[in-house]
Amino acid sequence: RLQHLQLDTLISYNNVVGVKPYHGEMCDPKGKIIEIYRSGSKLDPIDFERELTKVQARLDEERKREEAEKAKQQAAEKFLAELIKKHGKTAVDKAGKGEIVTGMHTDLLVLAVAANKWNLVLSVDRGDYKTYEIRGVVMREYGSSTSFNKGTIATVSVSNNRVKHIDWYGNVRDYR
Repeated sequence: RLQHLQLDTLISYNNVVGVKPYHGEMCDPKGKIIEIYRSGSKLDPIDFERELTKVQARLDEERKREEAEKAKQQAAEKFLAELIKKHGKTAVDKAGKGEIVTGMHTDLLVLAVAANKWNLVLSVDRGDYKTYEIRGVVMREYGSSTSFNKGTIATVSVSNNRVKHIDWYGNVRDYR
């Protein structure tokens, strides 16, 4: 198995007659490095051992990173499937697009706020009644000029894990 291997094409009279490993590593099916090439030559056993530790560490790090990304993706898919099972596909799709509406569950509120790259901050907690502030980058127009400021975009009242009321500051279309 070739891994990170650059090949030189061997040409004779405008015909390709073969390829020659130039730079990289050759691995067995399990990912163990069996040959290392540098500048068109296979490394001798001493250089191979010295280079092997560096290259194998880099490959192991890449594998761990890929596995972590895969695990993160699987966790996100599992979480999304649970939300769809609990709240329905259309509600989850709307929340995924960043739409915040009265009556939505707080799980979907969190998803909608994250989809807009905003922050949700708890400001009042009275048991079943909670008030959240949605914060993010706000675009404000002042006549002929426009400014971007970080600030509160909306205040959301939640009762029994459902959005009861939304107070938007300004026109919400300006913030998307």
